[in-house]
Amino acid sequence: QQVYIPFTVPYNYQGSNLCVMFFKPRETNFQSVKWLTTEMDDDSISAYSSSYNPPLDPYNVREASMNFKNLMPNTTFYIANVGTADVSGTVTNQMNNPVEGALVNVLGFEDSTYSAANGTWSLEGLLAWETILKASKYGYYDNSIGTILFEGENNVVDFTLKLLPSVSVTATVVGNDDPMHYMEGAEVTLKGYENYSATVGADGSLMIPNVFGSKTYSLTINMEGYNTYTTSVAVDTINKDLGTITLTETLLSPFYTHAMQTNPGTVKVNWMSPLDGECQLLTYDAENSNGYAAEVGEVVWLGNVYEMEPGTITYISAYWAQYGATSGNVRMDLVDSEGNVFYSSDSFETVQNGWVNIDVPNITFEGGTFYAMAYWDGTNPDLTDYLAVEQHDAGVGYNKAYIMYPGEAPYLLSELLTGNFTFLIDVQIITAAEPQRYNEGYNIFRGPYADINNWESWQKINNQPVVGNEYIDGDWPQPEEGYTYGVQAVYTTGNSEPSFSMPIVHDTTLPCVNPWSYTVTGSLHTINIPISADVHIFGEPLMVGDWIGVFYLDDNGNEVCGGAGRWGGPFAGGNGGAIITAYGDDITTPEKDGFAEGETIRWRMNDCSAWEEYPAVATYNPNKPNMGQFADFGLSSVLSLEVMYCQYYTFAQGWNSLSSYINPIDPDVEIMFAPMINQLVIVRNTTQVYWPEENVNTLVNWDSNTGYVLKATEEVQFEICGSGSVDGQVVMENAGWYFLPVLSACPANIEELFGEQISDVIIIQELIGSKMYWPSQEIYTLQELTPGKAYKIKVATPMTLQFPMCDGYDMPGAITVQNHIVTPWGTLNMTPATQTVSFDARALAQFATGDVIGAFNSSNKICGFMPINNSGKNQSMVLFGDDVTTTAHDGYTENETISFRMIGKRTGEESVLQVQWDNATDNTSGMFISESLSKILAIDQTTTSIGSLAAQSAVAIYPNPATDHISISIQTETMDQAEATIIDTKGNVMLQQALNQRQTEMNISTLSTGIYFVKITSRHFNKVSKLIVQ
Repeated sequence: QQVYIPFTVPYNYQGSNLCVMFFKPRETNFQSVKWLTTEMDDDSISAYSSSYNPPLDPYNVREASMNFKNLMPNTTFYIANVGTADVSGTVTNQMNNPVEGALVNVLGFEDSTYSAANGTWSLEGLLAWETILKASKYGYYDNSIGTILFEGENNVVDFTLKLLPSVSVTATVVGNDDPMHYMEGAEVTLKGYENYSATVGADGSLMIPNVFGSKTYSLTINMEGYNTYTTSVAVDTINKDLGTITLTETLLSPFYTHAMQTNPGTVKVNWMSPLDGECQLLTYDAENSNGYAAEVGEVVWLGNVYEMEPGTITYISAYWAQYGATSGNVRMDLVDSEGNVFYSSDSFETVQNGWVNIDVPNITFEGGTFYAMAYWDGTNPDLTDYLAVEQHDAGVGYNKAYIMYPGEAPYLLSELLTGNFTFLIDVQIITAAEPQRYNEGYNIFRGPYADINNWESWQKINNQPVVGNEYIDGDWPQPEEGYTYGVQAVYTTGNSEPSFSMPIVHDTTLPCVNPWSYTVTGSLHTINIPISADVHIFGEPLMVGDWIGVFYLDDNGNEVCGGAGRWGGPFAGGNGGAIITAYGDDITTPEKDGFAEGETIRWRMNDCSAWEEYPAVATYNPNKPNMGQFADFGLSSVLSLEVMYCQYYTFAQGWNSLSSYINPIDPDVEIMFAPMINQLVIVRNTTQVYWPEENVNTLVNWDSNTGYVLKATEEVQFEICGSGSVDGQVVMENAGWYFLPVLSACPANIEELFGEQISDVIIIQELIGSKMYWPSQEIYTLQELTPGKAYKIKVATPMTLQFPMCDGYDMPGAITVQNHIVTPWGTLNMTPATQTVSFDARALAQFATGDVIGAFNSSNKICGFMPINNSGKNQSMVLFGDDVTTTAHDGYTENETISFRMIGKRTGEESVLQVQWDNATDNTSGMFISESLSKILAIDQTTTSIGSLAAQSAVAIYPNPATDHISISIQTETMDQAEATIIDTKGNVMLQQALNQRQTEMNISTLSTGIYFVKITSRHFNKVSKLIVQ
């Protein structure tokens, strides 16, 4: 079949020899180059080459390396005979001024010239033919003019060139990790008709002025830690604003990860920040000229030798050349200088004439010589593609290719074959550089080195992203096989691939050094643990060389070592005993770096054989000055020390809530609370009480499945210790109120804990406090339950809760409470008896943020308090009942009238509030009823009535305490009919009597010993006073 190929522009043939080059792509069959030819005489020669390397030389077709023959395609050339013509003209600009140096050329031909200073130009000997002439000059639009040149005539073509526009290219450059993270310092290039460069400003602004318009450029932005940004930009005739350009954060991996076992149970892992690294490519820039592969059935390695500084190997690339019709499976190995394989990739298939990239899982290398080598295992049934190599004569070019056989070290391929060889293998590495930007932290992985290619199935061993470049693994599993540590960089936009350490195995020869560090200060407390002390871990005596440490709480509530000693140190010939110095806080430093005076001493023991650390509890010799609390220059002696898990508390003066996930050593409450018996007033749950002063104990034994309230006479530290924790299950068998414990070492999110049962929760609130989770009122000031505290909960149906186990969660610090509120009306002390009130958002809309509302009893005592936040949502107030353990009327009694007052933040003026109660709630009486729920729909304000307050203060009851009779005195300006009602602590009315005189006696001889409330009501005032009957 004849193929006709017309030329777009005729070729100006001048009569010399013609050389025509054809290109025919190779087909799938090896070296399939075929011609349909006719035999020619010796003056016409053809040659062919099967590749571009080396290319055909049209001036030397007979070269020996060419495949030449007297055969060529049957080709016909069509030649037209035309004359020649001359042409001339001028080049001017838009102002008709001459343009010097403009290039005038004939499209499709090599003829060209430049305009002179006066703008003139001329060309001679052109084909008398249809011709396109073009004038061009830097900074101007090109101008092309088509014309017909005639032989023997004066052909004139004049050009007018128009200046290109000058515009600005602008943008704002940010990172995808944060839209406000401006890429200050990013390097920008704009390449094309002209090349420009710029740097991004502090506000992310990019400005490239004086850019030639009507051109297309390539924009490139480089910023350390971000992927290179490249795009094509078409610049028109006006300024070009590219808008916001977002650079994608590069999830660079850390590098030079190093793991070292420091003691029998601890490994220290170090690494370098990914943004402190510099990526490098180890390459010899070799070109493919040959290739080698294993023979069928041969086991062999082929590769190159490399040198590097300490760093991380990230990937390997290898070029494979096709020398047959089959490919095969190989793997890529990293080999040390002694021939040991320290990493093997997964098996991969070779390709025909192409690169294969092998993603190495970021292997750390300590620096020096290593080899990257392809490995054939001898199982391929056919030859694979060949590993491409650059081959030269001996002494010419690089000679970096090595071969290795099983059981041998690598040696130069040139020792086996004649010549110099370098395989086409590139290795990418990361080594140290100047730091730039930093990531958010790191995750740490640990696993068998042999399983490194499956690292994604490993669990990370850190709870939170690690800050810094060091991690201490205190749970080293002591493996006999090699383990590696992987460090993964955490970014705001994702996580990097890990960087892995070289493998380490358990070192059985390491000495057991002190597992804790501590600060030595000038405040000392000496603790003697004699050899006779009963010191054991789950019944097994402590071994000589094991460690004992004492711990305090730092400013963040974390346990920190404050001193340690080795068991069997300087005593009894090294057979047992220890002396520990506990160090107190250095008051000259801003941080807490030791024990506070009176702080509870916490204990830990470290078993060196298994490198396990255990919390412990001590018993003390009562004959020594100090027992369990730190004292400057204190002295203690320990009688026993055993493994115990403890939960710690700091009880404030007044009421506290408590619960525990620990099974106590002895559940007898009298034994449990003996250490704080001098500070304990009462502890109780919903049905039982332990009240030492009244010699009442119906609690008997501690029950972890309920919460408790406790009252202390002063701040006191307390601990509950045991050998383990409870199962975390709480059963509420009926609908109603419960004291809810927190049976977990970690905080429990309410909605996660209750799950689908949350719809049956009416309210959860702090047992001592004001936060709550009240779905029906859309009040969610309580989101999670804190270990050690207890809560009040009301449920609509029976339910069972399962608290989380919190594996890997550190023991919490001491539980502290806030049991009072400072208000403009005085201090409000919280009590366990409460009524909860919701204020409708519409009722609060009239008030300003910062206004406060208080609730008062008849003795004008503040019993509830609520700052207004003006959030447009419902708010809540907790009303606190009277404290039955005191003689004062310091809270609401049952059925006592509730009154509200408000102080405006802006004016400071106090107003009395009249409220409208919601009839849809269970308490609409306007009186205090403990454990009830109420809601206020509307509020009216009036000025405070000073007279009513004065009347309350003019009422007195005496004697108090009393036995048979009391006197009630009313010294108001007007004496109206009044009535006295005596009520017991359960709200039962015991006595009633009219008060017709300013002073009235009342017979109380029928009342039993105990606490009562006297409620006096009249038209002008109400007052409730506490009465103690002896």
